[in-house]
Amino acid sequence: MELAYITARAVDDESWSGGLLVTDLRGLPLDFRYVEPIKPSKIQKLVYGGALRRYLLLDAIASTLLKASKPTASWFFTGDELLRELEPGLSGKLVVIEPSDISPLSETGEWKQEEAGMIIMQVSPTGNPVKLTFESSDESDTETTAGELVDLASELDFTEPLNRIGEALKEICSNGAV
Repeated sequence: MELAYITARAVDDESWSGGLLVTDLRGLPLDFRYVEPIKPSKIQKLVYGGALRRYLLLDAIASTLLKASKPTASWFFTGDELLRELEPGLSGKLVVIEPSDISPLSETGEWKQEEAGMIIMQVSPTGNPVKLTFESSDESDTETTAGELVDLASELDFTEPLNRIGEALKEICSNGAV
């Protein structure tokens, strides 16, 4: 089983970059790709206006990474709600991971439903649980997906690789290193 992690973020006030990490079920990297920082021109800023961030994240970064890698992952994880728009073209289910300030739940894999397609789950033995948002038609579908994520959480902290991409992008953007 492959897991894919995709992120796009501001490097500074002017530039954006992104990365895609595909791992196995143990969290070991199978593929890593990134987009060099993109700095929109003044004309692009004027022409795209409020849609510039959407264009950069979805078209210039995420779509480029997905076309280059063509991952066949069962799960795709991201930290940006906007990237949910990618889901129709993905091979697996997309989950948005966000931190929460909720007190830790009693054990790894414990979860509670907030609404259809949104749960709070303890994914590691320490720290606060995370908010997981995914496409879901009803409560039954939410429970099924939550159960699959519980199984995944029993194998690894499936949120941690997003941090690795962030650190790798920070290094790439600060040093221009590969």
